[in-house]
Amino acid sequence: MLQRINLSDRPAPAQFAEATLVPAGAALLVTGGQVGVDRHGVLATDIETQTAVVWQNILLLLEAAGTTVEQVVQATAYLTDAAHIAAYRKVRAQLVPGLSAPSTLLVVSGLANPGYLVEVEVSATVPAGA
Repeated sequence: MLQRINLSDRPAPAQFAEATLVPAGAALLVTGGQVGVDRHGVLATDIETQTAVVWQNILLLLEAAGTTVEQVVQATAYLTDAAHIAAYRKVRAQLVPGLSAPSTLLVVSGLANPGYLVEVEVSATVPAGA
């Protein structure tokens, strides 16, 4: 069972834990960065749709590995424009409301393809026997 940790001498973050303790012997799934390209190879052109595709792809990877968003240990998101933060957070909250893992959000000058507006990678534990 994952243990979410927040320091008690400060206000808890609104939507996520500050740390996650993974039990000994747990299997770990680590994804590569997921971008807004759907299963047909189409890259969405707006931040909301790209974010939705990113999280849908992550949910499919979690399912394929036999785990769920509740077992995500850490998530890192990269945005190419600070103006996209609110839209990213809104879509993420709609698609993965159960995600309480420690999360990092970075604004970067660019990603591997100039059309990519967002990229997200996650690590998650996988239950035994999955």
